Amino acid sequence: MMAMAENRRNQKKTALIMVDLDHFKDINDNLGHDAGDEVLKEVGARLESILRQTDTICRIGGDEFALLISDVSLKETVKIVAKRIIDVLNKPFTLNGLKEVMTASLGIAIYPEDGKSLRTLMKHADTAMYEVKKRGRNNYLYYQPSMNIKSLA
Repeated sequence: MMAMAENRRNQKKTALIMVDLDHFKDINDNLGHDAGDEVLKEVGARLESILRQTDTICRIGGDEFALLISDVSLKETVKIVAKRIIDVLNKPFTLNGLKEVMTASLGIAIYPEDGKSLRTLMKHADTAMYEVKKRGRNNYLYYQPSMNIKSLA
């Protein structure tokens, strides 16, 4: 929230990236909740390792994380971050002696174009993330207003 207020004051953009782990339920079901908890900790550490100190990461529930990328001047910057997220999560996790690959679906909303409140940005990033899941997962999409129309059909 502070990053958004500062960016608003300085007329800079902020990106909100919603990250949802694909097929995370399979980890819990097949390897147990302890293994799932380890994956979540490792995902958090991996995401944190690719962010700047000015960026914010939080787990918002289950297997979803939100990343607030401050001071975004170009969509290309956000694209680079999204690709890094996918790459860092595609590296195998070692669970119970087995190597497991985790993928993620990412939805991106940009302040102020896609919303001026955190609530609206989260809604729009979430809409884009579910569109990624519908299209096959392990990718990212920027929010587009037409996604709302499709989801109502």
